Amino acid sequence: DMLFRVTKDISVFYIDTNFLFDQTYELKDKLEEKYGFNFVRFSPEMTPEIQAKKYGDKLWEKDPDHCCNLRKVLPLKDALKSYDVWITGIRKKQTQVRNQSDLIELESRFEVIKINPLIDWTHDEVWDYIKVNNLPYNSLHDSNYPSIGCKPCTSPVCTGEDDRSGRW
Repeated sequence: DMLFRVTKDISVFYIDTNFLFDQTYELKDKLEEKYGFNFVRFSPEMTPEIQAKKYGDKLWEKDPDHCCNLRKVLPLKDALKSYDVWITGIRKKQTQVRNQSDLIELESRFEVIKINPLIDWTHDEVWDYIKVNNLPYNSLHDSNYPSIGCKPCTSPVCTGEDDRSGRW
């Protein structure tokens, strides 16, 4: 929203792991309509069916890091080949790893400059911005899903639990 207020000359991509919630696709469609653009879709080369044949059913249960590498990291690497700068929405309070992130950093894994404009925002500041600006959001947030990823690796969290405790 903030960037579209400054320029429409941007490219916005997403990683379609082929395991996303229907509500995530619905949000994508709402955002495209609101801002008048089309997301660039990147997805794994391997279909879920081929992955199951090669690694067995439910790789995410047996080796979640490998599944994420195949379904998210490799497509992200492919997506970022075309860019010098990557703007993300990560926040320090989300994970211990993200707590080490800076506003601007070199992302050596993908050879891009990574800008994290929300890095110091709190959960409440994000939601205040969404409400004040009447922005669409993933409806799963209303059902105790503070962090949303792939269907098999995302579950609702109980009050008081860490926002990312429903992941993996």
